[in-house]
Amino acid sequence: MFVLGIPVKNEICVPSSEAEKFAKVFVNNGQIEKIEYVNSRDDLVGSVHFFITPKEECVFDFLEMGA
Repeated sequence: MFVLGIPVKNEICVPSSEAEKFAKVFVNNGQIEKIEYVNSRDDLVGSVHFFITPKEECVFDFLEMGA
């Protein structure tokens, strides 16, 4: 199982700075098993395998946080 972290606004993937919430998407064998939401990007660090972000977002700060 893999857990994906996605910044979300109006159910659309947006840059983290614009996100209303952050989705934790649990994927097992290519199937979504469940989706949980957290309020902060910091709540994703250490609990997700991959971050899904818009192309424009720099991800180096995720890497520095241990992601």
